[in-house]
Amino acid sequence: MTPGPESFARAGRPGPRRAPTAGFTLVELMVAMGIFVALGAALVTMVYAAADAWRAGERRRIVYERAQAALSMLALDLAAVYSREPVQEGVPMARFFCEQEGGGYRLSFVRTFETGPERAITFFAGSRGGQGAPYTDGFTGDPAGLKPLGGLLGVSYFLRGRELRRATLAPPAAPGRDATSARIIAPGEGERIADNVLYLGFRFWTQYTTSWDAPPPDPRSLKTKTARGPEIVWDSTRGAGIGALDPQTGRMRPFAMARGVESLAEGSDDVFPEIVEVTLVVEPDERRAVRAELVEPLSEAGSVMNVTSTAGFDDPSAGSPWLLVGNEWVRCAEKSKRSFRLSARGERGTARSSHPVGTVVRAGTTFVQRIHVSAFREDWSTEADFRAKVGSP
Repeated sequence: MTPGPESFARAGRPGPRRAPTAGFTLVELMVAMGIFVALGAALVTMVYAAADAWRAGERRRIVYERAQAALSMLALDLAAVYSREPVQEGVPMARFFCEQEGGGYRLSFVRTFETGPERAITFFAGSRGGQGAPYTDGFTGDPAGLKPLGGLLGVSYFLRGRELRRATLAPPAAPGRDATSARIIAPGEGERIADNVLYLGFRFWTQYTTSWDAPPPDPRSLKTKTARGPEIVWDSTRGAGIGALDPQTGRMRPFAMARGVESLAEGSDDVFPEIVEVTLVVEPDERRAVRAELVEPLSEAGSVMNVTSTAGFDDPSAGSPWLLVGNEWVRCAEKSKRSFRLSARGERGTARSSHPVGTVVRAGTTFVQRIHVSAFREDWSTEADFRAKVGSP
């Protein structure tokens, strides 16, 4: 008979061993929990970094696609600029204008139908005049009986709010007798070609330009050998009275090659730029845009801008220094965690002004493209030659 446990206990001898219970010690549990916490924190950090990278990539994709579409269309139009009139054609249609308009510029010119989506056989060549209005050639107002287009199309690029628009009119509006109406080539609101555009600007390489980095030419310096930069406005007729606001003096500076109203109808001395530099500032949609708000008022003379946060904005030393505060462009010299130090106010043709708390600060992505105009024209005739031709003292 096998003795039971009680017999061993009474005899003072140990009973049979039992298998140890499976489990973890407290130290092992704490070590495992620490490892899992570290892995979880690393995983969350990686997910956030990946999400930030994805959002940044989406922002770049949106703005690059938007800018590429607009710049490609502009390049296509400028490649077909019409700059020389046939002999004895009467009313001169070859015109090229760029003037300041609000916080940006309006570029207007005449192009041919040699390239591009438009053709002389289509009647969809005019700008839509308003809500529900039909396409028109600007003369008959009747889409069913449009005049022949004549192979020419008036084009205008401009901003309406944050929309980049392209207005067209075929045939182009005939130049009027006064300087203002001569600039109306393609009136109307046009077609929207890009959204969320903060700025549209142009610079032009003239026959006198020597450097993109020099200041615009002054009419009094054209006969000197000083370095001269590109123009920021253009008047191919040299008599339409177009000028640019000088930020230093606050006064309008005339187009450097202007000659006066006598040159408006004299086509022999017309000038067209050799290179057009286009500057486009685009931001993504509302959800992805990088923005901040003023937490303190910014006076008209202020040079420090305190904002909610500068996260996401370029470092001025490495990226674009331009910021849009309300409707005023400013130049930033440096940024800290919650403020910008400004080096210039009222830039890009905007006015220096005061801004209350809550004003939105934007940056956007800047695109610059230089487009060669194969049909550029130069004129080196002297003022005396011109006066003799038009019969003016």
